[in-house]
Amino acid sequence: MFVAKYRSMGEAALQAGNSESIIRKHYLDLKSPAEAEQFFGILPRRCGHIAAATTAFPGSAPPLAVAM
Repeated sequence: MFVAKYRSMGEAALQAGNSESIIRKHYLDLKSPAEAEQFFGILPRRCGHIAAATTAFPGSAPPLAVAM
């Protein structure tokens, strides 16, 4: 799904901690960009809104509230 959305085999390998050849050999099942958008669009339902992350890192911006 990562490769379908971001179109980068190299970045997928870095994110997974593997080489591109290992990603191709064991994990690559190419999906369409539309399938990737659907996959990454899956969000939890919780009281009509998305719960924001409560962990903040020094220098990071506060989480944004999203209304559904």
